[in-house]
Amino acid sequence: MAKPILPSRLQADMPVGVAAGRLLDAKRAEVLKFVEPALTGDVDGIHDLRIAVKRLRETMRLFRPLFPRRRGRELLALVDQLNDGLGAVRDRDVLGEHAEALRTEAPEAEALLTGLQGVWSGERSASLLDLQGLWERLAKTERLGTRLGELARLTRRRQRPPNLTPLDRFAYAAVTLRLERVNLHLRETGDQSEASVLHRLRILVKRLKYGMEPFLPALPALEGPYTPVADLQESLGLAHDLDILSASLQAHARQVGLKAPLVLDLIAVRRQATCETAMGQLGVLRSDAWRRSLLDALD
Repeated sequence: MAKPILPSRLQADMPVGVAAGRLLDAKRAEVLKFVEPALTGDVDGIHDLRIAVKRLRETMRLFRPLFPRRRGRELLALVDQLNDGLGAVRDRDVLGEHAEALRTEAPEAEALLTGLQGVWSGERSASLLDLQGLWERLAKTERLGTRLGELARLTRRRQRPPNLTPLDRFAYAAVTLRLERVNLHLRETGDQSEASVLHRLRILVKRLKYGMEPFLPALPALEGPYTPVADLQESLGLAHDLDILSASLQAHARQVGLKAPLVLDLIAVRRQATCETAMGQLGVLRSDAWRRSLLDALD
């Protein structure tokens, strides 16, 4: 995964509106850096651009209270479109990579895996064409890049009380709110390994991770508590991928009249190991020591 582009000129006591404008400029540059390789269909380019767009989207969500309401809402909708378009391509790449890794372990599923990879390849090609068309429309009308720059400038210049809040105070409120949403989910749900429960946890942890990331340059002590959040998000993402892979294999097997018991067992074993890893990582985030380190970093 490509490292995030973050501005170096962030201070804990600076107005958060100024910091948000600089972060928007950095996220815009990060997106534009990966557009060209992604639009050729390059697998790594698609991956890097999707991550860059996710970082941009979460930065916009994080600082949304500081934006002019209408401009922020319209631009976030465009970023959501771009994220969805990239996801349609990248999801097929991820599933194909997992299926390829299963070939040597489940040779009896060769026909099933080959057939499903063919389906995914066709869907990827169609999704890539859609993505290229979407970017062409955005580029022609300058609806994304130019307007993101304008939003960054407006956010830096706004003199409303929220925009003048010190960056570290804003970070404390924003990050602890996202952490509380994770904790609320854990209190309200039972088996965290159940697919839909785990999927929701994955989304909340991902938002916590991307909610911490923009503050790292100004609050370097945040790196310590950030790392286990990033590790947990990676494990939850893998478990979610395996859930989708298993469901896709079962559906395709029914459609073409093939059996896939062993390969499904292999996926289940891998998923169980991944969930055990994730639950151990989640235990770190629920510990008093981790929470103290987070609050100390934000203080």
